[in-house]
Amino acid sequence: MTIASPIVICHSSFSPLLFFPMPQHKQGVILASIALLLWSTSSATTVFTGDRIGGWQFLAIATFIAGILQVAACSLHLKMPLKNIFAPPPKLLILILFTFTLYMLVYTNGLVLAAKSQKVGVNLLNFLWPTLTVVFAAVLVPGSKMSKRLILALIVAFAGVLLANFQGLHELFTDTNSDNKHLSLLPYLFGLMAGITWGAYSAFLARWKDWAGQYATSPLGFLLTSAIAFAICLSTGTWNHMDTISWIGVLYMAVGPQAAAYLLWELALNRAPARTLGLLASGNTVASTAWIFAITPFLQGGSSHPNYLHTALAAILITVAIILGRE
Repeated sequence: MTIASPIVICHSSFSPLLFFPMPQHKQGVILASIALLLWSTSSATTVFTGDRIGGWQFLAIATFIAGILQVAACSLHLKMPLKNIFAPPPKLLILILFTFTLYMLVYTNGLVLAAKSQKVGVNLLNFLWPTLTVVFAAVLVPGSKMSKRLILALIVAFAGVLLANFQGLHELFTDTNSDNKHLSLLPYLFGLMAGITWGAYSAFLARWKDWAGQYATSPLGFLLTSAIAFAICLSTGTWNHMDTISWIGVLYMAVGPQAAAYLLWELALNRAPARTLGLLASGNTVASTAWIFAITPFLQGGSSHPNYLHTALAAILITVAIILGRE
């Protein structure tokens, strides 16, 4: 099966202004390409800005702005009632809280807590979600089932993440300083939780697609994430000064990869076949890895770097797994 969308915002005939008339299919491909380009930079933006101000503060501000922008987009432009944004059915609310919100919390902090040599590997653990989505859907979605090709995709995906994290795991288990092992293991656990929670979220939305499309999930998910992150910042008394670069990073994340990209992707799905867009999306694993490679020399916290050959091959393996998992 093909998962139509990693997130539900709303379905509408609303169309962004385009300067030149073009077929709906081409519009969809362009909108999806912009969304994917924005998403490919989200990990690098999280790593770079989160390292400067902390993961909780980064989440608190960015997701609050993204949530407000998406509420405005859904209510003003897409004419969705506020009730459909802030008062979803109980089971959809539970899904948002324990998958969307949890995903945001563990993925962001997994990347921020990771050592420099671990960041790419932790990011690639997150990219288990497309393959896990299809696996979970085989159990949850009527008409879907496991296949030999899907089992092969899962094996290839896990081989990719093990290859990506070989260096970091080797350092973890050969480090004689046991005091650091708990903190060093957390990023891997968070990265794996991110892949599982987003895969489960996507599969449940596919199961409930007949009615879930009537509600907006991302605005409330962003605002719940922001509330939790702000509460943690207040309870721990951690709030760091933000310079111009930090504000640029937070605002870019909120407006681009969070608020705009999800909306553009949903609009693209109304114009182009999901299979076409899914094939485009499979390249995001490599693109996201490349962006983290690009910012690695500018990160603080030691001189350890990832094994570029291992992680590049791992990103390719996970991309192959995503393609194999599609039917």
